[in-house]
Amino acid sequence: MAKLQMRREWSLYITLGILIVHLIAIFLWSNHIMAVPLKQKISIAPAGVIEKYIEIPIHDRYRLMLKFKREGHEFEELKSLIGMRLADMHNFAISSGIKIPILLELTNSKTNEILFFNEIESVGAHSWTRDEVGRIITNIQIKPGKYKLKARITKPVPEFKNIETYLELSLDFKNGTNWRVGYVWLGTILSFFIIPILIFLIISMELSLRNKTFSILVNNLVILPKLSNF
Repeated sequence: MAKLQMRREWSLYITLGILIVHLIAIFLWSNHIMAVPLKQKISIAPAGVIEKYIEIPIHDRYRLMLKFKREGHEFEELKSLIGMRLADMHNFAISSGIKIPILLELTNSKTNEILFFNEIESVGAHSWTRDEVGRIITNIQIKPGKYKLKARITKPVPEFKNIETYLELSLDFKNGTNWRVGYVWLGTILSFFIIPILIFLIISMELSLRNKTFSILVNNLVILPKLSNF
Protein backbone atom coordinates (compact mmCIF):
# COMPACT_ATOMS: atom_id res chain seq x y z
CA MET A 1 0.00 0.00 0.00
CA ALA A 2 2.86 2.35 0.91
CA LYS A 3 4.64 1.57 -2.40
CA LEU A 4 1.48 2.28 -4.35
CA GLN A 5 1.07 5.59 -2.55
CA MET A 6 4.70 6.47 -3.30
CA ARG A 7 4.27 5.66 -7.01
CA ARG A 8 1.20 7.88 -7.19
CA GLU A 9 3.09 10.72 -5.55
CA TRP A 10 6.03 10.35 -7.93
CA SER A 11 3.62 10.30 -10.90
CA LEU A 12 2.16 13.57 -9.66
CA TYR A 13 5.64 15.10 -9.27
CA ILE A 14 6.70 14.02 -12.79
CA THR A 15 3.46 15.25 -14.39
CA LEU A 16 3.74 18.53 -12.52
CA GLY A 17 7.34 18.94 -13.69
CA ILE A 18 6.43 18.28 -17.35
CA LEU A 19 3.57 20.79 -17.23
CA ILE A 20 5.77 23.46 -15.63
CA VAL A 21 8.51 22.94 -18.27
CA HIS A 22 5.84 23.19 -21.01
CA LEU A 23 4.49 26.46 -19.66
CA ILE A 24 7.98 27.95 -19.32
CA ALA A 25 8.86 26.87 -22.89
CA ILE A 26 5.65 28.40 -24.26
CA PHE A 27 6.32 31.66 -22.41
CA LEU A 28 9.96 31.95 -23.53
CA TRP A 29 9.35 30.87 -27.14
CA SER A 30 6.29 33.07 -27.57
CA ASN A 31 8.24 36.11 -26.33
CA HIS A 32 11.12 35.27 -28.67
CA ILE A 33 9.13 34.26 -31.75
CA MET A 34 6.29 36.77 -31.49
CA ALA A 35 8.53 39.80 -30.89
CA VAL A 36 7.82 42.42 -33.57
CA PRO A 37 11.07 43.08 -35.48
CA LEU A 38 9.88 46.51 -36.63
CA LYS A 39 7.19 49.03 -35.80
CA GLN A 40 8.25 52.49 -36.88
CA LYS A 41 6.33 55.68 -37.51
CA ILE A 42 6.36 56.78 -41.15
CA SER A 43 5.04 59.91 -42.87
CA ILE A 44 2.75 59.48 -45.87
CA ALA A 45 2.56 63.23 -46.61
CA PRO A 46 5.18 64.51 -46.90
CA ALA A 47 6.72 61.32 -48.27
CA GLY A 48 8.75 59.67 -45.53
CA VAL A 49 11.57 57.14 -45.43
CA ILE A 50 12.63 54.49 -42.91
CA GLU A 51 16.01 52.79 -42.70
CA LYS A 52 16.32 50.36 -39.81
CA TYR A 53 18.39 47.34 -38.78
CA ILE A 54 16.19 44.46 -37.72
CA GLU A 55 16.69 40.94 -36.37
CA ILE A 56 14.62 37.97 -37.52
CA PRO A 57 14.35 35.17 -34.91
CA ILE A 58 13.20 32.20 -37.04
CA HIS A 59 12.85 31.20 -40.68
CA ASP A 60 9.24 31.81 -41.60
CA ARG A 61 6.75 33.99 -43.41
CA TYR A 62 6.64 37.64 -42.29
CA ARG A 63 4.03 40.26 -43.04
CA LEU A 64 4.78 43.90 -43.79
CA MET A 65 1.88 46.22 -43.04
CA LEU A 66 0.90 49.84 -42.72
CA LYS A 67 -0.92 50.52 -39.45
CA PHE A 68 -3.18 53.58 -39.29
CA LYS A 69 -4.22 54.97 -35.91
CA ARG A 70 -7.97 55.43 -35.53
CA GLU A 71 -7.81 58.06 -32.79
CA GLY A 72 -9.44 61.32 -33.86
CA HIS A 73 -10.95 59.87 -37.04
CA GLU A 74 -14.45 58.63 -37.80
CA PHE A 75 -15.06 55.17 -39.21
CA GLU A 76 -16.49 56.44 -42.48
CA GLU A 77 -13.52 58.74 -43.01
CA LEU A 78 -11.04 55.89 -42.54
CA LYS A 79 -13.17 53.58 -44.63
CA SER A 80 -13.11 56.00 -47.57
CA LEU A 81 -9.36 56.66 -47.31
CA ILE A 82 -7.97 53.25 -46.36
CA GLY A 83 -10.72 51.15 -47.92
CA MET A 84 -12.14 47.71 -47.23
CA ARG A 85 -11.71 44.17 -48.48
CA LEU A 86 -14.69 43.53 -50.71
CA ALA A 87 -15.82 40.81 -53.08
CA ASP A 88 -16.87 41.28 -56.67
CA MET A 89 -19.67 39.44 -58.47
CA HIS A 90 -17.37 36.45 -59.05
CA ASN A 91 -16.34 36.35 -55.35
CA PHE A 92 -12.80 37.50 -56.11
CA ALA A 93 -11.29 39.75 -53.45
CA ILE A 94 -10.98 43.36 -54.50
CA SER A 95 -9.69 46.33 -52.53
CA SER A 96 -10.91 49.89 -52.22
CA GLY A 97 -9.30 53.01 -50.79
CA ILE A 98 -6.50 55.33 -51.86
CA LYS A 99 -3.27 53.72 -53.00
CA ILE A 100 -0.01 54.41 -51.20
CA PRO A 101 3.13 53.66 -53.26
CA ILE A 102 6.07 52.36 -51.22
CA LEU A 103 9.52 51.18 -52.28
CA LEU A 104 10.92 48.35 -50.16
CA GLU A 105 14.44 47.02 -49.89
CA LEU A 106 15.58 44.24 -47.55
CA THR A 107 19.34 43.63 -47.34
CA ASN A 108 21.40 41.11 -45.39
CA SER A 109 23.48 43.26 -43.02
CA LYS A 110 26.47 40.89 -43.15
CA THR A 111 26.70 40.04 -46.85
CA ASN A 112 24.88 43.12 -48.25
CA GLU A 113 22.88 40.71 -50.41
CA ILE A 114 19.56 42.24 -51.53
CA LEU A 115 16.83 39.76 -50.61
CA PHE A 116 13.84 41.86 -51.59
CA PHE A 117 13.49 44.96 -53.74
CA ASN A 118 10.15 46.09 -55.08
CA GLU A 119 7.84 49.08 -55.37
CA ILE A 120 4.31 48.24 -54.29
CA GLU A 121 1.09 50.21 -54.44
CA SER A 122 -0.65 49.23 -51.20
CA VAL A 123 -4.42 49.38 -51.14
CA GLY A 124 -7.37 48.28 -49.01
CA ALA A 125 -7.78 47.43 -45.34
CA HIS A 126 -7.12 43.92 -44.08
CA SER A 127 -7.69 44.29 -40.35
CA TRP A 128 -9.70 46.53 -38.06
CA THR A 129 -9.14 46.81 -34.32
CA ARG A 130 -10.27 49.30 -31.73
CA ASP A 131 -7.07 51.34 -32.12
CA GLU A 132 -5.72 50.60 -35.60
CA VAL A 133 -6.51 49.73 -39.18
CA GLY A 134 -4.05 47.43 -40.90
CA ARG A 135 -3.16 47.35 -44.59
CA ILE A 136 -0.98 44.50 -45.84
CA ILE A 137 1.81 45.58 -48.17
CA THR A 138 3.42 42.21 -48.85
CA ASN A 139 4.46 38.89 -47.33
CA ILE A 140 8.14 37.84 -47.32
CA GLN A 141 9.81 34.54 -46.47
CA ILE A 142 12.84 35.46 -44.35
CA LYS A 143 15.59 33.36 -42.78
CA PRO A 144 16.85 34.14 -39.26
CA GLY A 145 19.54 36.80 -39.07
CA LYS A 146 20.19 40.53 -39.08
CA TYR A 147 18.95 42.71 -41.93
CA LYS A 148 18.60 46.31 -43.02
CA LEU A 149 15.11 47.31 -44.07
CA LYS A 150 14.60 50.45 -46.11
CA ALA A 151 11.11 51.73 -46.93
CA ARG A 152 10.33 54.92 -48.82
CA ILE A 153 7.01 56.47 -49.76
CA THR A 154 7.66 57.27 -53.42
CA LYS A 155 4.79 59.73 -53.79
CA PRO A 156 3.13 61.77 -51.02
CA VAL A 157 -0.57 61.12 -50.47
CA PRO A 158 -2.04 64.34 -48.95
CA GLU A 159 -5.23 62.59 -47.81
CA PHE A 160 -3.19 60.74 -45.14
CA LYS A 161 -1.42 63.85 -43.84
CA ASN A 162 -3.27 63.90 -40.51
CA ILE A 163 -3.39 60.14 -39.94
CA GLU A 164 -0.67 58.73 -37.70
CA THR A 165 0.86 55.83 -39.62
CA TYR A 166 3.30 53.06 -38.71
CA LEU A 167 5.22 50.52 -40.75
CA GLU A 168 5.18 47.12 -39.07
CA LEU A 169 7.01 43.89 -39.87
CA SER A 170 5.77 40.91 -37.89
CA LEU A 171 5.49 37.15 -38.06
CA ASP A 172 2.52 35.93 -40.09
CA PHE A 173 1.36 33.86 -37.15
CA LYS A 174 -1.74 32.36 -38.76
CA ASN A 175 0.10 31.17 -41.88
CA GLY A 176 3.41 30.25 -40.24
CA THR A 177 5.21 27.15 -41.55
CA ASN A 178 7.86 26.74 -38.84
CA TRP A 179 7.06 23.98 -36.32
CA ARG A 180 7.93 26.35 -33.45
CA VAL A 181 5.07 28.62 -34.49
CA GLY A 182 2.68 25.66 -34.50
CA TYR A 183 3.95 24.59 -31.08
CA VAL A 184 3.43 28.05 -29.62
CA TRP A 185 -0.02 28.34 -31.20
CA LEU A 186 -1.16 24.92 -30.02
CA GLY A 187 0.63 25.25 -26.69
CA THR A 188 -1.03 28.57 -25.95
CA ILE A 189 -4.45 26.98 -26.50
CA LEU A 190 -3.53 23.92 -24.42
CA SER A 191 -2.27 26.16 -21.63
CA PHE A 192 -5.85 27.19 -20.90
CA PHE A 193 -6.52 23.52 -20.07
CA ILE A 194 -3.11 22.86 -18.49
CA ILE A 195 -3.33 25.61 -15.87
CA PRO A 196 -6.46 24.11 -14.21
CA ILE A 197 -4.78 20.67 -14.30
CA LEU A 198 -1.68 22.19 -12.72
CA ILE A 199 -3.76 23.72 -9.94
CA PHE A 200 -5.52 20.38 -9.40
CA LEU A 201 -2.17 18.55 -9.16
CA ILE A 202 -0.77 21.06 -6.68
CA ILE A 203 -3.88 20.71 -4.50
CA SER A 204 -3.68 16.90 -4.77
CA MET A 205 -0.03 16.93 -3.73
CA GLU A 206 -0.79 19.26 -0.84
CA LEU A 207 -3.64 17.02 0.36
CA SER A 208 -1.47 13.94 -0.04
CA LEU A 209 1.28 15.55 2.03
CA ARG A 210 -1.18 16.55 4.73
CA ASN A 211 -2.64 13.04 4.84
CA LYS A 212 0.86 11.57 5.19
CA THR A 213 1.67 14.01 8.00
CA PHE A 214 -1.61 13.22 9.69
CA SER A 215 -0.94 9.46 9.44
CA ILE A 216 2.52 9.92 11.00
CA LEU A 217 1.02 11.92 13.88
CA VAL A 218 -1.66 9.28 14.47
CA ASN A 219 0.94 6.50 14.45
CA ASN A 220 3.06 8.42 16.94
CA LEU A 221 0.07 8.92 19.20
CA VAL A 222 -0.58 5.16 19.11
CA ILE A 223 3.07 4.19 19.67
CA LEU A 224 3.83 6.67 22.48
CA PRO A 225 1.37 5.13 25.05
CA LYS A 226 2.79 1.68 24.31
CA LEU A 227 6.33 2.91 24.91
CA SER A 228 5.28 4.57 28.17
CA ASN A 229 4.11 1.19 29.50
CA PHE A 230 7.67 -0.09 29.28
